[in-house]
Amino acid sequence: MPTFYKRPGLNIETYDLRANPGDVDFFVQQALGSGGPVLELACGTGRISWAIAAAGVHITGLDRSPEMLRVAESKRQAAGAAASERAQFISRDMTAFDLGQRFPLVICPFRSFQMLLTVEEERDCLGAVYRHLEGGGRFIVPLFDPLLEYLVPGGVAARTSMRIGEPVRHPVTGNDVVVDAMERENDPLTQTFVERWRFREMGAGGRVLREEWENLPMRWIYRYEMRYLLELSGFDVEAEYSDYEGAPPAYGREQIWVAHRRG
Repeated sequence: MPTFYKRPGLNIETYDLRANPGDVDFFVQQALGSGGPVLELACGTGRISWAIAAAGVHITGLDRSPEMLRVAESKRQAAGAAASERAQFISRDMTAFDLGQRFPLVICPFRSFQMLLTVEEERDCLGAVYRHLEGGGRFIVPLFDPLLEYLVPGGVAARTSMRIGEPVRHPVTGNDVVVDAMERENDPLTQTFVERWRFREMGAGGRVLREEWENLPMRWIYRYEMRYLLELSGFDVEAEYSDYEGAPPAYGREQIWVAHRRG
């Protein structure tokens, strides 16, 4: 698995401000409907875990990045005593974990499943999820639906830089932070890519105060490939949405999979 979130810096410091695909309310409602407890894979900074805990549901957040977990734990006091008692965070690899507990709901938000770069890792993760779900329990996992023009070696994504979202204000310094994907290398054989991301903290007059670089490797997964992966791993697909309002599947948008454990 890649280490895009391994080291401290602008990436993690501004994560909560940039990672906002409108999914929090969706996952909170799913958690409430399950009755809890909930297991969140790749919980990161606790962006979703703390919202679920605040809604009254017990949650276990799992991540392998010490820096992301440190940020998640730093929110404990602000969350208040009641929510704090309902949330726990643990360091584990989502392809190999055994918590000795089953859950009615497991979630893996914000395309984190696509940071597994081989089918073997994907199957290992799905197997671990299956073992941790109650009978009939749900697994919800969003992916991006790949745009074919971005997958060609040397294509448009490889030749041009791309601004990642709008500039955000650093939570400590108040300076603007801008993020750009400067280059991309695609491997259609393995269905993987590596993007080179540049993070810059900007000062007055456009002066660059800090500049940091990170590599983001991910694997793209086609729609029916994901359906087969789920079915092979012991799940039945209940629904696929293209957004968090429940829109039907659509090319180039989101793949939000809702599946339940078979048997």
